Amino acid sequence: GSCFSIYLPIVAKAAATIPDIGDAKLKQSGQGKTILIIEDDPAVRRVTSGLLKNKGYNVLVADGGAQALEIAQNHSGSFDLFLTDVVMPGLQGPELVSSLLELYPDTAVLFVSGYIDPDRFVDLNLNDRRSFLQKPFSNEALEHELLALFKPPSPPGPR
Repeated sequence: GSCFSIYLPIVAKAAATIPDIGDAKLKQSGQGKTILIIEDDPAVRRVTSGLLKNKGYNVLVADGGAQALEIAQNHSGSFDLFLTDVVMPGLQGPELVSSLLELYPDTAVLFVSGYIDPDRFVDLNLNDRRSFLQKPFSNEALEHELLALFKPPSPPGPR
């Protein structure tokens, strides 16, 4: 038996339309790179996959380590990035990445996790090709990490 009233202000002019940026700009950042997402949470997997597809990335998804290894073994192309949760049931992120890198050694890695315990991240071996992103993360934070991982290596300096 409740009754709600919603009062909205009168607007003097029509709302601005969103400009059409077209597929070219939207897909510009992905440039057709292939990413394997390994995430046990279906919602995180779905949102991350959708975001990356909209950016032009080719995305394959796995719900855990066993499925990721199966996908990797049956994949006919290469991978540009493994985006994996650190803590998952069964095979954990670091161990999974070791196995995946045996098959695809030149692939970049982005670890993600909602845990903040630093002891969990000792064996990630982070460097310019292996990075970490704390969950929850924004679209901008994800894009920033991907751009950093896909940046060509700097040429060696003079000796």
